[in-house]
Amino acid sequence: MEEIMKKRQKEIEQKYEEQWDGGKGSHHPDYDPEAQGDDVIKASRETEELYNAIVKNDIKLVYKKIEEGADVNFVFGRAYRCPEGYTPLMVACHRGRLECAKALLRAGADPNYMNGAGDLTIFWAIDGGVELIKLMIEYGADLDAATPKNWTPLSYCKAKGKYGATEEKGIYPEDVLKYYGASKYGSGPPALGSRSPRESFNPEADAFLREPQYPEKPSRQQRRDARNLIDILTRMYPCGECAAHWRELVAASPPALTSRRDFSMWMCEAHNTVNRRLGKPTFNCSLVEARWAGLGCEDEAGGHDACSLEVGRWR
Repeated sequence: MEEIMKKRQKEIEQKYEEQWDGGKGSHHPDYDPEAQGDDVIKASRETEELYNAIVKNDIKLVYKKIEEGADVNFVFGRAYRCPEGYTPLMVACHRGRLECAKALLRAGADPNYMNGAGDLTIFWAIDGGVELIKLMIEYGADLDAATPKNWTPLSYCKAKGKYGATEEKGIYPEDVLKYYGASKYGSGPPALGSRSPRESFNPEADAFLREPQYPEKPSRQQRRDARNLIDILTRMYPCGECAAHWRELVAASPPALTSRRDFSMWMCEAHNTVNRRLGKPTFNCSLVEARWAGLGCEDEAGGHDACSLEVGRWR
């Protein structure tokens, strides 16, 4: 078996070398061997391999290729079927590869590069999410830069809208940029629709990024969503025995979904049922609101934190 594996590995390595063909070929999926002209520039092997490492989110390989001399500011242009061009950092930002972007910026990648289409690298970071925006700011991205089309990071954010359901109501990238000092709006791209007037990004706020809670007065759809979530767990829980027990529990005591408190109490009692079966301590469900309702928890008599699980055990 070992010999077979060695033979297969050798064949893989041989095919990889044939793909490169002494520099005549390429490891990049979009390479165009027919492209001609003075502006057709082919990347080094290490730089193409850097691109592939970013796509695969292989951070160790990213660092390895940088150490081997990959050009972190190379522009993949017409040779790669992209006349407008893009850099490795743009690739990392657009794909949400935070650690890869860190490696590139540490190695000297330009956070303020603008390609032939007038796209700023920060635009690609905006597509990648809040943490990438913050990273680009840390490395000196100009938040008020303007393109020849008079697009700015703020106007680009305004057109983008908001990020999805990572939080209960989402975060507007526009608010992230304004929080860090951006002030200039350009004339495009066009924003379709209007946004909520609420401020969605304020790390100093007490409830910032707290977990979304089931509403006190849930809509019919929210009740249906909660029920679906519980039902899915009865079928797809990773532990088969646990899933079977969960099905029994739900069948014997269907979820109470009429209010947040009812649902919280049901979840607490369900959790206690599982704990009793496992011989673990149960939680005092009368304290469920104190345990999960707020971020700030006052000390109770005796110096015990009202948010501590220990409260439910010693009562």
